Amino acid sequence: DLAAKVGKSCDFAIHAGDIVEGHYENRRAGHIFELDHIGGDAQVKYASEELKKLQIPLYFIAGNHCKTFMKIAGFDIGTRLQELVPNSKYLGMQSGVLEFDFGKKLMLSHPDGGSSYAISYKTQKIIDAMEGGAKPEILVIGNFHKAEYLFYRNIHAIQAGCLERQTP
Repeated sequence: DLAAKVGKSCDFAIHAGDIVEGHYENRRAGHIFELDHIGGDAQVKYASEELKKLQIPLYFIAGNHCKTFMKIAGFDIGTRLQELVPNSKYLGMQSGVLEFDFGKKLMLSHPDGGSSYAISYKTQKIIDAMEGGAKPEILVIGNFHKAEYLFYRNIHAIQAGCLERQTP
């Protein structure tokens, strides 16, 4: 079981958004037929059951799929998951910062939009837009469904990749 292995070798886990499938009513015709769990309650229940298996602290943000429930019904998936998953900390909708005791910052980001022609282009643009004092030492980016590591402008940037294919 992957969760058991992770818990034995890691001090904590991070998640860069899209913990649930979401619900697109108008923008993606037929999206309802791609869902494994229908509705916010069902998706939160499934996600919380899976995340509880980690048994280590979890720091996470909500992504654009999570935000669909906020738009439809004001339902904040992140707040709900934090209530249900012990030892979890919701850092925010689409971005959040984890500050370590030793003075370093890890930023989680889930920007809108699709990926670009060059894998590092969006990562570089995100970093270029950051102000000097606000820069983290580590930036983890979700949403683009690509895996990347880039050291740019003194930031270790990681596109987290995913286990899900892009929606057609």
